[in-house]
Amino acid sequence: MRGEGDYFQIASSKAEGSLNRRFRLRCFVKHHRSSYPPESLREAVEPSLGFGAGSNGGSLAMLEVGARQGHRGIALRAAHMQGAPPGAEVHAITFEYQGKMPVGRSAEAAQAPAGTLLSTLPGERPATATLAPPAPFSGEGRYVGTSPTSHSWTGTLAVQFPGLLQPLAGPEFASTFCVVSPLVERYGCDFQPPDWQWAEG
Repeated sequence: MRGEGDYFQIASSKAEGSLNRRFRLRCFVKHHRSSYPPESLREAVEPSLGFGAGSNGGSLAMLEVGARQGHRGIALRAAHMQGAPPGAEVHAITFEYQGKMPVGRSAEAAQAPAGTLLSTLPGERPATATLAPPAPFSGEGRYVGTSPTSHSWTGTLAVQFPGLLQPLAGPEFASTFCVVSPLVERYGCDFQPPDWQWAEG
């Protein structure tokens, strides 16, 4: 007997050996595992901001805006998180149906530099915030809240999604702004406008 490449040679008329048997194993399941319904195409495509309006999520300052333009929903969140370096996290999403196909878009500036989100301090009136994030965002938006029932979100802020330049400011956008203050118990915010809802499409 020769090994491959002649790395060994054996010449013998007998040799010790052993016979091993392998048994098939059959498992019996007493209770079948619960099956979850498959995820819908919309659930797989629709983006999320991560946490909803009205929850500061550990942020020191948070601005959220949203609008519905035709069949397209648009939302933006900018937050300076507790313990984070100067700057802000900025995230924008859109969702719509093109025919029967759901289309979701998402863009973010996860570590936007200092000066991205500038706001008044707790107790200052009127409460204001200016948002000017880096690419893929452009322009800036300005929030002014003169009272819990009167606030505005204006400017040239936009985001460049693949194949879509989406404005993110204007009179059709609802807005909400929170600056954390330990002196106010509800939501921990010094200034919290009422919860806003999507406009009827």
